[in-house]
Amino acid sequence: MLDAPRTREAAEKHRYNKWAGNPKGIPYSPERCAYEVWERCRGSLSYQCLRKKGYGPDGLYCKAHARKVEAP
Repeated sequence: MLDAPRTREAAEKHRYNKWAGNPKGIPYSPERCAYEVWERCRGSLSYQCLRKKGYGPDGLYCKAHARKVEAP
């Protein structure tokens, strides 16, 4: 994720899987990690990580993705 949300407000504004066939995208689900994951097998479709949140900036990420967001 190139521009990972750092606050709850930014996460709530973020849309996943936004493309020409789905211009509105899928809204942020507050009970899951806010990291945007990209599928390799189907091209360039994205979705919200399915793990539980609780780590990283504002507690928005799972343990694995919190390390990626916090890394320089």
